[in-house]
Amino acid sequence: MSAEDKNQAVNRKLANEVHQQLSKRPIPPVEKKSKSGIQKLTLVMTFLMVLILVGSLVYAAVSGLGWM
Repeated sequence: MSAEDKNQAVNRKLANEVHQQLSKRPIPPVEKKSKSGIQKLTLVMTFLMVLILVGSLVYAAVSGLGWM
């Protein structure tokens, strides 16, 4: 028996053991929670700050080139 055959046999045994352990105790389903008001506000403020940053960079570039 070569080392590769031995590794495949061990891998099969480990895979079977993992499947047996998982079938004994299934993972409970995760309920998706709704976002709170503060999380929504934070997300909106983040997008607003990114928009302001991009706008200011474009304005600085245009001003630097003398187009305005």
